[in-house]
Amino acid sequence: MHEIDDKILDRLKKLRALAERGVGGEKSTAQKKLNKLLKENNLTLESLDEVTPQYFLFKYTNKHTYRLLLQIMHKVVTPSLPDGLPLNYYKSKGTRNKIGIYCTPAQKLEIELDYEFYTELLDREIDTLLSAFIQKQDIFPANGPVSHIDPTEMSAEDLQELARIQQYANNIQYVNRHKMIEDNNY
Repeated sequence: MHEIDDKILDRLKKLRALAERGVGGEKSTAQKKLNKLLKENNLTLESLDEVTPQYFLFKYTNKHTYRLLLQIMHKVVTPSLPDGLPLNYYKSKGTRNKIGIYCTPAQKLEIELDYEFYTELLDREIDTLLSAFIQKQDIFPANGPVSHIDPTEMSAEDLQELARIQQYANNIQYVNRHKMIEDNNY
């Protein structure tokens, strides 16, 4: 079995162990997560031991998550391929926003878990970037209300997020739309 399969099996075994021996809420949470993962992927714990690649389809939502999904697929599957053999992926007719690859059931599950984790993380980063972009480009009404928030009343998390927004904004180029129109660059 490939190293990557061992990692995902370890995760599932830990979930199963928690589901069997955990206490109270952690036990039920682990069992629910384990059942959800297996059911969503039409797998059993025994099927995860299968090392023969099978064809699986993966869904994505837009061009950014498509790129992220491809990157995750390469990260998970490429190390198990013979040297020099590329990862082949397929877009079938009639499968909108889906991409297919051959991988083991354990690799499929790892791709699904990583994709879920990284898309949530990407969404948070995009929210921060959008806030910074709006600030940098000064996209506010000319006579709009101005709120003054006392930083001493903000939580540590809010202050950190504000600092991240400022860091993003510092790296964004300000573009004056009126000047672009005058210069015929718009």
